[in-house]
Amino acid sequence: SPYVLVDVRTRTEVEREHSPLIKHHIPVDEIPHRYSEIKQTTHIIFVCQGGGRSAAAAEFMTSIGASHIYNVSGGMSQWEGPKESGPFVKG
Repeated sequence: SPYVLVDVRTRTEVEREHSPLIKHHIPVDEIPHRYSEIKQTTHIIFVCQGGGRSAAAAEFMTSIGASHIYNVSGGMSQWEGPKESGPFVKG
């Protein structure tokens, strides 16, 4: 897929409910130190619970020169796609 979904919520939030489509779980406060884990070879989509933290992550990535950055407006609160619970295991 040309898209990578990154969940920037806390571990507890992700374990409660997340999209099976996420490729990375990096809490928003760790993005400045771990952004290199997200390869800028695709379009990057950030998601959080309501849209604020993912907007901050998207803004940070844009500020360091990344492109094709998107934010899920409304976050997981308004997510209409599939959801699952339990620990995130990087596939």
